[in-house]
Amino acid sequence: MAKTRIALLENFNRPYKIRALEIPRLGQGEDLVRITAAGLCGSDIHIFEGRDDRVQLPLVPGHQGVGTIQDIPGEHSDYITGEKLRAGDKIVWNRGVSCGECRYCVELKRPNICPERWTYGISKPHSTSPHLNGTLAEHIILHPSTQIINVGEYPFDDAEYVPLTCAGATMANAFRKAARHETGETILIQGTGPLGLVGILFARQTGFSRVIVTGGTAERLAVAKEFGADMVFDRRTTSVAERKELVSEITGGLGVDCGIETSGAVEAFREGLDLLRRGAQYLLPGFGHPGIRFEFDLFNLTAREINIQGVWTNTVDDLVCALETIAPCREKYRRLIAGSETLDGVNKSFEKLKNRKIIQSIIIP
Repeated sequence: MAKTRIALLENFNRPYKIRALEIPRLGQGEDLVRITAAGLCGSDIHIFEGRDDRVQLPLVPGHQGVGTIQDIPGEHSDYITGEKLRAGDKIVWNRGVSCGECRYCVELKRPNICPERWTYGISKPHSTSPHLNGTLAEHIILHPSTQIINVGEYPFDDAEYVPLTCAGATMANAFRKAARHETGETILIQGTGPLGLVGILFARQTGFSRVIVTGGTAERLAVAKEFGADMVFDRRTTSVAERKELVSEITGGLGVDCGIETSGAVEAFREGLDLLRRGAQYLLPGFGHPGIRFEFDLFNLTAREINIQGVWTNTVDDLVCALETIAPCREKYRRLIAGSETLDGVNKSFEKLKNRKIIQSIIIP
């Protein structure tokens, strides 16, 4: 039997272990994919630290990735074109697998909130067949119900697909929910990780005329300016009161028309609520793990008619949207990718990500 290697999280807050194992025999409808690029993001930090109670150990982490089909014994088709997939095709896939039968999947067309949905690199421990359930590995085995996209015609390098399969697809979901905005509106994006930075590109591509960004890392705020932010506020060098005054000046005393909180910080949420105009929309893709609590005055929402909208991961259509929306601004987008590590360097890459030395972790197995 052929062998592969995996990065395994065996204990919370302990380094990943590199393990070798035989590639399991494929079950009915499963596909074997050789990973060509993968990555870690903020939710993987939560997992590593034991803050996500959905996770059981040991775990092969990684829900972001791109790869090449190595073995495809069944009849599977590309989600976009319907053409038959073959060994050798370069693919990305929807990181979440839904049941395809419930009301959320069929009638409401919202499979991302299907109660039975599970996610590669998060939901299934290594002990669960077929054992290769995350992208931090040389191979992954895709479930028969996985939605697959042949990306051979897209202009991205392998590493560039990694943020698109997570941050890109999630922001596509967020901006689909913000589709009611009118040209000329001002948007506030809180956070300068991959979600926030990709959000700037989406804001520019979808017609927002002014983009305001808040963050706490000078280097990332500089990238935000490169991506098209009109104004950036460093929360380490400006106070909440100063930022509110500046936003008021920019918006003629009204506040922003739309806010997107991407950092997952309660303090940012509290501030964001206060920067919205009456009738504004506030999108929340940044809260990615359970247990975050916050008390606020509900009258503040009703009297101002603030629309708070949760944003949970994405559908496969959002992934397609991310590929198509970011392709025209690829040169700016590539700024997210700053070097990579091999699978043996996964702990080094993770520490850089955790300490905010890099924006996006890239692993080339």
